[in-house]
Amino acid sequence: MNQETKLKDLNSVLEAVVTETPSASRRDIADEVLSHLTVAERAEALETALPAYIGVWMSERRQWRPEPLPAAFQDLEPQFAADDLLSGPAQQIETLRQNKMLKARGSAKVNATRDEWQRHFADSLWTGAKTVKFGDATAEDLLAAAAVHRDKAKANFDSMLEKAAWYEGIAETLQGSQKVRDLTNDPTRV
Repeated sequence: MNQETKLKDLNSVLEAVVTETPSASRRDIADEVLSHLTVAERAEALETALPAYIGVWMSERRQWRPEPLPAAFQDLEPQFAADDLLSGPAQQIETLRQNKMLKARGSAKVNATRDEWQRHFADSLWTGAKTVKFGDATAEDLLAAAAVHRDKAKANFDSMLEKAAWYEGIAETLQGSQKVRDLTNDPTRV
């Protein structure tokens, strides 16, 4: 069974459950769908749905902020307090050295920006033909990925416009305080 057939079967189960279940909760719908599937069908459904879930998860992961290192590891440079067993001139030299090290490091914002940029190098990038790591992407890969994103955005925009037109079509048929559940069928499908 190919991926398209699996998706078609899963979509038919989803359609049946969504139209017959009064709940709008994703968890309730998922539980109901699972109750209609055998163990083998559950494995196929997972195989079908997991790539999309991974895409959503990876997208959200890109927005995570890296956790700061524990305080014990933040400054691995050997340091001495200016008064630790040093003579007067040595204390001054050590204080000057520590001040130079602090200035040489740069600001925390600069370091955070650099770390954030480099963290994206491991992100996956779909070019429409292949998946590459962002850090390994060429200009051609980036332009292909941009085209994929534009196509997705246009399709999403078009589907949102269709949905808005559908809502407006139904709203035109409702009178006064009438609700959608009072309609016997979809008035836009005549």
